[in-house]
Amino acid sequence: MWVFAESHGDDVSFVGFAGGEEGGRWGVSGGMDGLVNVFDLLTGKGAAGGEDDERALWQVVNVGASVHRAGFLNAGGGCGGAAGKGEWVFGVTTDESLVLRSFNHTPGGGEEEEEDAEGESAGDVGDVRGRLDCEYVVDVLRAGGAGAGGIVVAGNKEVGKQRIDLVPLRWTGGGQWGFTSEDRVRLQGGHGEEVCRGVWVDEGVCLLSFLSFMPWFARKRAGGY
Repeated sequence: MWVFAESHGDDVSFVGFAGGEEGGRWGVSGGMDGLVNVFDLLTGKGAAGGEDDERALWQVVNVGASVHRAGFLNAGGGCGGAAGKGEWVFGVTTDESLVLRSFNHTPGGGEEEEEDAEGESAGDVGDVRGRLDCEYVVDVLRAGGAGAGGIVVAGNKEVGKQRIDLVPLRWTGGGQWGFTSEDRVRLQGGHGEEVCRGVWVDEGVCLLSFLSFMPWFARKRAGGY
């Protein structure tokens, strides 16, 4: 069990873990204090007090508003490919802004470097509502494969616009994160007038009906349709 008692100054609104090979090592939390914290769970295992909090706390990102979602993305080869260069930590705020910072996940870098550094700015995306023609962000899903990046799941509940959109988020050649809206998948109807606040993807079975388009989405990106 991990106990980090002094990492947030207000209510914790989100807790998650990294995917991929190091999924069991890295944890992330977001709070109403506007902070996204990254923890090295191997260092903090068995934590019971403030000193363990400090050792385990690897990176702190201030997103400027209460956190709705947080996690990790990989920019793939477009960010240089070296360890610590392709990884980014993100936070989505309750005012629908997307903030990204570089994430140095190189093992053993803690004592020689400032562990809770905020990271290099990735040219924050900012408020996504105007760019994606949406009312709110449901989640940001981490994408695998050579292209890496993520999928922003955006929702609308306005009458006549009720839908869920899946929009790819990619690292661009200009050193920024950007949307590839031409590959957007629109699930018309979405959740009607209700706000959708969670998604779950089973790529093999696709148990949730509005996510049954995910394999089609992957084939579309690969040029299969």
